Amino acid sequence: MNSKPWRGGRGSRRMSTEDSTEDLISKQNDSGDRQRLNIDDNDTSIDIKIPRDNTYNRPWRKKTVNVSFLVLSIVFLLIAVVFICLYFHQKDLLDFYKNKEKSSSSHVKPTHAPNCTDNVCVTPGCVEAAAFMQAAMDTTINPCDDFYLYSCAGWIKRNPIPDGESAWDTISVVMKRNQRILKDILEDPRVKKATDVTSVAEHNAYKIFRSCKNLKRINKQGIQPLVSLMNDVTNFVTLNSTDTLRHKTLMSLFTTLYKQTRMQPFFSISVGHDDKDSSKNILQFYQSGITMAPYIYDEKTNQSKQIVEESIKYMVALGSKIDHDFATVEELREMANDVYEFEKSLKQIYVPPEKLVTIDQMYHKTTLKELQKISSDKINWLDYVKYMYRDTGVKITEDEPIVVYHLDYFKRLKNFTDNIDLKTVNNYVVFHVLSAYSSFLTEDIIALRKNLTIASRGTYKKLERWKRCVSVTDSAVGFALGSLFVKKSFKDDSHDMAFDLVERVRKSFIDGLKDINWMDDITKMSAQHKAEAIIQKIGYPEYILKPKELDESYKGLDFSETDYFLNVLTDQRWSIHNSLTQLRKPVDVRKWYMTPPTVNAYYEPTENEIVFPAGILQPPYFQSNYPKSVNFGMMGSIIGHEITHGFDNNGRQYDKHGNFVSSWWSASVVDEYKKKAKCFVDEYSKFKEAGKNIRGNETLGENIADNGGLKAAYRAYKEYTRSSGDEKRLPGVNLNNDQAFFVSFAQSWCTEELNQVLIHQVETDVHSPAIERVRGSVQNNRDFARVFNCPVGSHMNPKEKCEIW
Repeated sequence: MNSKPWRGGRGSRRMSTEDSTEDLISKQNDSGDRQRLNIDDNDTSIDIKIPRDNTYNRPWRKKTVNVSFLVLSIVFLLIAVVFICLYFHQKDLLDFYKNKEKSSSSHVKPTHAPNCTDNVCVTPGCVEAAAFMQAAMDTTINPCDDFYLYSCAGWIKRNPIPDGESAWDTISVVMKRNQRILKDILEDPRVKKATDVTSVAEHNAYKIFRSCKNLKRINKQGIQPLVSLMNDVTNFVTLNSTDTLRHKTLMSLFTTLYKQTRMQPFFSISVGHDDKDSSKNILQFYQSGITMAPYIYDEKTNQSKQIVEESIKYMVALGSKIDHDFATVEELREMANDVYEFEKSLKQIYVPPEKLVTIDQMYHKTTLKELQKISSDKINWLDYVKYMYRDTGVKITEDEPIVVYHLDYFKRLKNFTDNIDLKTVNNYVVFHVLSAYSSFLTEDIIALRKNLTIASRGTYKKLERWKRCVSVTDSAVGFALGSLFVKKSFKDDSHDMAFDLVERVRKSFIDGLKDINWMDDITKMSAQHKAEAIIQKIGYPEYILKPKELDESYKGLDFSETDYFLNVLTDQRWSIHNSLTQLRKPVDVRKWYMTPPTVNAYYEPTENEIVFPAGILQPPYFQSNYPKSVNFGMMGSIIGHEITHGFDNNGRQYDKHGNFVSSWWSASVVDEYKKKAKCFVDEYSKFKEAGKNIRGNETLGENIADNGGLKAAYRAYKEYTRSSGDEKRLPGVNLNNDQAFFVSFAQSWCTEELNQVLIHQVETDVHSPAIERVRGSVQNNRDFARVFNCPVGSHMNPKEKCEIW
């Protein structure tokens, strides 16, 4: 539960109107609340993060390229570069001689009259990188006034939010391209049987994808699969009905719900690392049960009130689809209101986000027996967990160790549970099941969510079926799909160059420790040892290219060629069973929490590892023939971000082995760290987006990682130029290489989003909005101020700066 993704982005910006869906298909290596399937009609992502400009929206999948056309295109580009270069040469000369005559206040100050012909890189990689950079910039803006707009205003102008999208950023196009590659793979007509691919697991990817696209079969089944599932769980009873509830106790209802759907009501139990003994797995307990973001239940804004109203209407619409005879629209409305009020009261006992920032606030190790002492008699934890494990061969007793991450919630759950009405809980379960599985039915049932999506996201467009099916496939068998993706689109030199880049940034971070004056030598040495011990995983886990090992990882999973709804249930049950059986096993060090096509990266503190899937190692973020200033600026800063997570306000509490300890920092150093961290809290809390202040406390870890990552990446780049020599300048871009580094960093965050999405991000995301991630990082960066000659006191170079790493 502690992994730190680089990008909150699309995944975190999702509205919570589909949170119940997240209880369904979990990834094969999921251990709780990590990455899970969450599809709605207004999201084209693969539940991953990192978009890109349309310049790069050309799938590289086709091998039958017209070579003569490609050569002519490159020649044309190079000729264009020469003319652009000559133009900027004349302009730079003019600027140079003007600056000689007067003291310059120019934000980009040339140090010499540049020679266009002998110091400009005109390779295809440089041309491509320069074209992206130049198109994204707006050089009429002073970078010392607003570096984000200086770097991104051109991109924003040229990349309006596409119809039906609620946000668009540099990551979006990479995600879109990856989806296209996966689509081409999965729609390959040559693959008809298991022997047409290298593994059974890969064939399963084709089977679930094709069953998802089989609308003829899906439409023929209609809503009946969901009706059957709901009837297996419980019965629908109106509030004023005298009908008898099938379940007489909460335990009967909860165990049946788990048996049929693996869903859990107002709590979540999963298997994951023990933070204090990271070599072992343990049962983890979390608060759960509300279907919208907590702030929405407060109904303080017109938007939140509208979301609530549309959520109730959506429940009524789904209920009407099940059976027109059992309840009138008025009765359904009454039931939906009752369920909403139930969730609202459940939200009141939640532990708020500001108390869930670091592991020391959350971790509470106990046993099932001790948890029962603070719980209602209506929930028997031992019986419930034993029921979960009934088919696994794992013996559970009352002395089973567990970690409760929201202890105050479970304390308050006793009184809440003692006073709830069973009929209300029954209907709460019914509506959760209906909502969770509706995304796997006909298009007209999926479309019932339209008005709710508009209220929460500000827009709606029907999601193309193939995109939905790619997402389902990635969520169900993402590493089998990843095997196909890697073989098609990831080159060995990308892996090797990314490995080298990680090592350079790691060394830079370690070197930077020497300049820190607030740490004692012993703590400094421990920090160095932890940084040296960080494990790096790049591209993909090696086993996915070994058919027997890949098949073994999906042992027991077999999809139907035609029955999509059955496949959803099959995967859901298999993945949860697979996760539960890890309890008595050592932690699997091969495990990845993101699939290879994912456009994101993460740091996992309990394993002290950084992970960069193949999906993110793509242009403009990374390309083997790009200039180093661009690769270090974009990918290098992402690498630095993940390394720094090992030393943010949460990661610093884990040692080099991934164990949550408090002993490797001296008390005086901890005090100094907290003082410096407060500077970031205060700084970011003053930033405003959509009329709301950024939550500086909740975003602290990400802000520390952004700032530290940028500094480490720049130090690494300068060390590279010292050892390898300066690079040639980018063509057509009036920047030196150091300036190009910082612009590349900023352009990884070029973003446009609707106000509804921005509000949701500010209210819920642990990442600051993109614009503040750029501004905050450069405002605190002394190298940036020097490189762009920003006067002290200018907006991007404040006199007071926040610094830790």
